[in-house]
Amino acid sequence: MQLVNSYQDCVKYDGEIAIVRGKYNAIARPIKGSVQVDTEKKYAVIILPDEARVFLEPLDSTRSIRTQSEREEFNGQWVDAVGKIHRIMPSSGQSLINPCISDVVSIKKHEPETR
Repeated sequence: MQLVNSYQDCVKYDGEIAIVRGKYNAIARPIKGSVQVDTEKKYAVIILPDEARVFLEPLDSTRSIRTQSEREEFNGQWVDAVGKIHRIMPSSGQSLINPCISDVVSIKKHEPETR
């Protein structure tokens, strides 16, 4: 299984099952424009060490709304998420062009190595 910890890895392993490693961040649903109507943080991204944001599930999927218990457990924590990596979020209509991990099978805490 491939390890994804940069945007370049998202491109390189596009379409493969991978471990996405970075910092879990609960967010409000991104909307076009500058006004944020829905401010409840039901969605999540994994911020990679190079600052790339990988969304957990495509936004047009009901699985993109993360459980409250998951958000509380992982928000702000380093995690390993296992699923299918996409360099561009798949969708049945309009969507973001950000990377995405779909078919997430697990998320667990990861302690980054200290040097």
